[in-house]
Amino acid sequence: MLRKNLKITVALLLAMLSAISVGVHATDLPDTEYEPILRITMGNPDSRNASELWYSEDMEGNLYGAEDFAVDGSIIYVLNSSNNTVLKYEEQRLVSTIDVADYDITATMLSADNGNLYILGTDLSVVKITENGTVTTTNYAAFVGDEAVTDFIVDDNTMYISTPEGDYDTTYAFELLSAGRVDGPEIFEGRYFDNGITYIVDKVGDNKSYSKTCTVTVIDGNSEEEYTFHSDYWITGAVFLGYDENQDARIKVIEVCSDEDYNIVSTETIRTVSSSGDTEMIYEVPAQYKSIINPSKVIDGELYHLSSYSDAVELTDVAAMEAVSASAYESPLDTVALAAEEANDGISLAASSITRSQIMSNAASYHSSFSWTCTSTNLSAMTNWTKPRYIGSAGTYTCMPYCWGGFSNRSQFTTGLSNGGRVGNINTSTGSHVSNTYGLDCSGYVSRCWGLAEKYGTWTLSEVSYEIAFSSLKQGDALNDPGSHVMLFDEINSSGNYVLYESTTLNSYDKVAHTIRGTSSVENNYTPIRFNNVSN
Repeated sequence: MLRKNLKITVALLLAMLSAISVGVHATDLPDTEYEPILRITMGNPDSRNASELWYSEDMEGNLYGAEDFAVDGSIIYVLNSSNNTVLKYEEQRLVSTIDVADYDITATMLSADNGNLYILGTDLSVVKITENGTVTTTNYAAFVGDEAVTDFIVDDNTMYISTPEGDYDTTYAFELLSAGRVDGPEIFEGRYFDNGITYIVDKVGDNKSYSKTCTVTVIDGNSEEEYTFHSDYWITGAVFLGYDENQDARIKVIEVCSDEDYNIVSTETIRTVSSSGDTEMIYEVPAQYKSIINPSKVIDGELYHLSSYSDAVELTDVAAMEAVSASAYESPLDTVALAAEEANDGISLAASSITRSQIMSNAASYHSSFSWTCTSTNLSAMTNWTKPRYIGSAGTYTCMPYCWGGFSNRSQFTTGLSNGGRVGNINTSTGSHVSNTYGLDCSGYVSRCWGLAEKYGTWTLSEVSYEIAFSSLKQGDALNDPGSHVMLFDEINSSGNYVLYESTTLNSYDKVAHTIRGTSSVENNYTPIRFNNVSN
């Protein structure tokens, strides 16, 4: 095994822009000379023209717009999460719009292969649309162990679905059979790249969510290569992106720290690494207006990057981006005044403390292990009530539904439904919880997970918690955006995305869900907090 040790000094740390803005979206296109492969000018959100791409924001602060992309020859597909459509382009011209809602799924990721488009839904259904317009839908939920999908690739008639399970992510490989047929998948550790190549990202140390050392192991048949990175900051993840024309490896690395106000600050670049293990060039990844989970992809040997700006979305060939030699880099993180580990000011534990394992057990108890029955009465019309979108009709469901202002435990929920109450409520226009609706909203869920006897809101959670630095984050802590949303922290996966438990309306989940969020979406909005009475 070839080991390539790459000592990243402060001067060689990642950089996005010459300055970092915290808590706000980037607003302008970068000053560059290259021509993008595709540039989409953002449309007017008020027009809701299905043939346009635009940004929209919900009450949780979730931003919708360009969510993913796929390239198949001269065809480019862009997923617009603002209205659950896929825009199809050829030679920078929009040729058609696909309404994903017609297939009864909410799309999260795209892939394309051999003239076919594949659309992944939040329920782990995959819609396949062939060149001649034939549509088939297959659900893989019974085979995949986690709904939080980190990657989705179709290559040479095999579909790869990656989740954050295990120490290094887990990938499920399905041979694509005739319509409706699914055989059990091949399951392996790590993520799939292309042409049979897989890779593993190991964030070395006691905390697998982040470390100051990160090793990327690329596996091609019986051959393995290791690339080891060291940093003065926290490495949260890396993505292997193949090789350039000089056969130098391309690896994207994400680093993070916390400023003195406990805001999360990150940097991200794509770097080329020579066969001798030296970092040669670094491509700056521009600050993003909207977070995209997998903005960089290698398709048919070409490395593409999808950038989201306030007034446009650009798909770029990374080779055309402006690169800087590694020795010329100065990290923007050097200018950040770092936070203390925590701002607890001597808070002591109460006798009724709770362990992290108890918090995570509580989190799971409202998730897929919770099964319940819905009747037609629970779905009958009522003033100020709107049914969660994942619930179709009477039947058996899993996961606690989202309910605006809700604080139901499992027993209260099932008893409320048996007495004719309504299941959940995604009508967030009311000033408070609507009587006779049952479920949990975001802060109600975190309050239940922390074992609280009363519901705290996103503004009042500060009464029972304190801010912590990113480097202190552990399972059972939370990420809070007061006035908007709060999420329970689980881990950070191999590519640097946040794995969370949350009661959310994101992507029409409308329930307690295990979710993936990109680094920049968390950085721009959320502060890490810790429950006063967690015992460890």
